Amino acid sequence: MLVGMANSSTERTGGERGSHSWKPALLELGRDLQLLRSAVHYQFLQADMDTPLAPNHFATVSRCRSHIATLLALFHGSPAELAFERLRRSLESAWRKFRGFWLGEDHVTIISCRMESEIDLIPDDWWSQNSPLNTSLWRRLHGAAGRLEKQLDEYQATLFEVGSLIAQASHLSDCSPLQNEILGEADPTARLQTALIRLRSHLGSPAELDVELPRTGSIADSFQLFQGKLQSIDRQLYHLLMVDDGPAEPQHFCWREERLAVRGRMPWKLISYLWQQEGRSATFEDLAHHVWEEPFENVGDDTVGSARRNANGFFRDHGIPLLVRTSHSVAMLVDH
Repeated sequence: MLVGMANSSTERTGGERGSHSWKPALLELGRDLQLLRSAVHYQFLQADMDTPLAPNHFATVSRCRSHIATLLALFHGSPAELAFERLRRSLESAWRKFRGFWLGEDHVTIISCRMESEIDLIPDDWWSQNSPLNTSLWRRLHGAAGRLEKQLDEYQATLFEVGSLIAQASHLSDCSPLQNEILGEADPTARLQTALIRLRSHLGSPAELDVELPRTGSIADSFQLFQGKLQSIDRQLYHLLMVDDGPAEPQHFCWREERLAVRGRMPWKLISYLWQQEGRSATFEDLAHHVWEEPFENVGDDTVGSARRNANGFFRDHGIPLLVRTSHSVAMLVDH
């Protein structure tokens, strides 16, 4: 599990962030469903006769429930609403069955078989054949997640996919670059790299996601570098998806769930500076020093007016109800 991922999930998807919360909720739902599948597979097959059901199972299921509840409310009335409801029901059914199966007669038989065998002599397909993920309810849950992804638009589906792929990649071993295929792709690194490129384009091509994942391998240094990259991606995604309305580096303006590129450096600097000022206004003299970084006499009506028109064109083109006005050598960012 990636550092910092599990502890803050419910905080990240709380309703206090309003309509912004669907982005991290989708990313984290994809991730937590995959983490749950991995935990169920490995811990079930590696349990001992007296191993209790691990607390992380309950925590991960709780996070999945929270994400789904958030998304059901936010996608109410959309084509995806029914898919979220089916996913919720599938999760509850699979989880209830798994809890009843833990250390039951069939589970004990599987544990006995593993403990009585030389670990290196157990056939590779034994692990998949005896995994709970091969039962009908867990296959149904996996199918419900796939059908949900098809009901989402391309941006939403990419968020969900990236979350799942990060979780898959986080379970690659430092002794082998592959994982059990029942959990997903044997090595999801290439697909994750492609999905990150798509996601980056949706977010306005932020430099923070311009990351090239190293090839995984059994060399410890290479593995640590790979896992470090995954952790960095997770942190950057959190900050990018939860950003508030307003200017954002390097040259963007965030507005109601969208990260929009502003054409022209000076219009963006003008918007950014006014946004941060008390009353969202500034004299031309202040703009000369802080925006144009020129002597006051070089910044007049024509100079500010050009940036103002371009800034207002950006707001108009994207349906943002803001306007830059100038009057008596003062620029103001006002509601429109």
